[in-house]
Amino acid sequence: MMTNERLAAEWRRLYLLPDESWPDADDAVRNCRLLSAESTVRSLVIEFVRSSDWPVVASFYESLQINEELPAQAIAVTASGYQLWLSLANPVSVAGARKFLMHLQSKYLAALPAGRVVLLPDTASVVSELPVIPSFDPESQKWAAFIDPGMGSIFIDEPGLDIAPNPERQADLLTSVNSISSQMFQRIVDEASHRAI
Repeated sequence: MMTNERLAAEWRRLYLLPDESWPDADDAVRNCRLLSAESTVRSLVIEFVRSSDWPVVASFYESLQINEELPAQAIAVTASGYQLWLSLANPVSVAGARKFLMHLQSKYLAALPAGRVVLLPDTASVVSELPVIPSFDPESQKWAAFIDPGMGSIFIDEPGLDIAPNPERQADLLTSVNSISSQMFQRIVDEASHRAI
């Protein structure tokens, strides 16, 4: 399989909606739709807008696996901070996705000031798609790319990559990511409902 085909296959496996195709190589910007036409969600993204918050990101990433017993998810470094991409095995409603994300935020990220964490998709701000990783930010002249979680700290002072990441290596990083099953997702949503009572 060719390099770009491997990366496309991993994106289809993890993040693309059932009716969504891998963008053409000629597209100036490759975007991943977070909301389907039926307003269902398959990809959840937790964005940390400051690279200095890496210690919180690392602790949160570990907590999802140890405390919540979720499979390891993908972390991307961006031009300003980090994104945690969560893959769902089956699409869910926007309401369910928001409940899931807000519960995890209140449980593990409450110490971060408002605005330092963005939960996506966010219907309030009409953010329904994000650039496919890896992506180039013309303003900062930096690349966003998936990273090995053990290397996140090296981007605290200088987030983003100066050169385009190797697509083959990006595909390798995604092969270790598994989708969150419907049972895992529902367990966390149920816990959120119990805490709200």
